[in-house]
Amino acid sequence: MDGWTDETKLRHRDMIAAVREIITDCARANHTITYGAIRQRVDGFNFRTEGPVLGAISAETYADRGVMISAVVVDSAFGLPGEGFFELARSLNYTFDDPATFHSDELERVFEAYRP
Repeated sequence: MDGWTDETKLRHRDMIAAVREIITDCARANHTITYGAIRQRVDGFNFRTEGPVLGAISAETYADRGVMISAVVVDSAFGLPGEGFFELARSLNYTFDDPATFHSDELERVFEAYRP
């Protein structure tokens, strides 16, 4: 997780598990959730921690299911994930010209991968 020490990862273990559960439920229900809604539900999830937490979870789901589950987490004003989502996608060798189209496509792949 981007610069986090093992001790920091361990300290944030419960937060990561809570966020993973929330976004997995969203993926299974075929809906998105805002960063703010997660902040209200998970202690310690904030502007400083959200990128590393969501990035770690998405890296795991990409390895396990071939999708970035953090596609379900969007900004309430724009309806898109933050820039970190797109940076992670590029680091995973996704190529795209239009972030909004890429997000829409990845969101559909997430919903399909988590369909019960």
